[in-house]
Amino acid sequence: MQLVQQTISKLKGFKGWLDTLPLHESQLVLGLSGSVKHLAESCAFEKLDKQLVIVTPTLLQATQTYEELSEWYDDEVVHLFPVEESLAADFSVVSPDVVSQRIRTLDFLSRGEKGIVIVPLSGIQKLLVPAAVWKKSSIELAMGSEIESMDAFVEQLVELGYRRENMVATPGEFALRGSIVDIYPLDQEYPLRLDFFDTEVDSIRAFNAETQRSMDVINEVRILPATDLPLQKEAVWKAQAKIHALYEKEVKAAQSEERKDQVSNIQQAIDAQLENGEIPSNLTYFLECIYPEKTSLLDYVSKDAYLIIDDYARFIEKSKTLEEEAGYWKTHHIETGAIASGLSLVQDGRK
Repeated sequence: MQLVQQTISKLKGFKGWLDTLPLHESQLVLGLSGSVKHLAESCAFEKLDKQLVIVTPTLLQATQTYEELSEWYDDEVVHLFPVEESLAADFSVVSPDVVSQRIRTLDFLSRGEKGIVIVPLSGIQKLLVPAAVWKKSSIELAMGSEIESMDAFVEQLVELGYRRENMVATPGEFALRGSIVDIYPLDQEYPLRLDFFDTEVDSIRAFNAETQRSMDVINEVRILPATDLPLQKEAVWKAQAKIHALYEKEVKAAQSEERKDQVSNIQQAIDAQLENGEIPSNLTYFLECIYPEKTSLLDYVSKDAYLIIDDYARFIEKSKTLEEEAGYWKTHHIETGAIASGLSLVQDGRK
């Protein structure tokens, strides 16, 4: 691969483009497709020696780019941030594998390391928690380290998106049995078994979820969130008034008693859950109430990162299509009362 890169980098057209890469804020490159385009992207990455973000019009193109570049680089270098191209699909149940990829990519970007990140336009439009919040959303433990208390540790796991079960079987779950906490992080091949002596970590082991038998001893571990949208409870409680005000506005604007009752019932249900210390399942709709700064993936990348927009003409066309589809979905859910009309739900990918 390195020989191919060196050869193609010496070609007249490629050499001129690569030499001027660091000198211009933006360039338009035409005439590349398929593997040649991906080869050019890898040459740009080697030349620039910094984070490279490749934005594609569709998820299919992002996946194809990721698969090809993954043949040339290790998993630690190339990362994919997969997001479905419709709000209906992205707000529905997302597979653990997809969430795991997103978590790995966000964690990679938060560390500011050199590498390649491929993301579809829909991934740029997706609202995320602020990068500063993400950086705080992990737990580092080592043999002999201490936690504040078991109750606080369990609450922290719930805040990171883990579901409490009687026994751990699938990624994203945790279980508590006396002084033992089993956790199955999405980025780990096997679940983890933490044994505590009061608040001190006595042992850390991987274990087989089927047989429940302990395996290798682990000296230290970093537990990442089980969701790509870890919500801080304090921020959620502070947003309650904003969420209530959005629905109050909908109630006042209702043109029929039926509509008023529909929206009021949803408002009361959300208020009741928040007042009881519960996080509503549809709270991701209200992310911009919790974090008004409207963060996107691009807010996670290094300040000196290089951005490549693949197939710019189709990118612009696709952004208009996604905007229209999001508008239809949003209108339907406003009519059913599921969301309030004052929410945008997505970023403008063209900005």
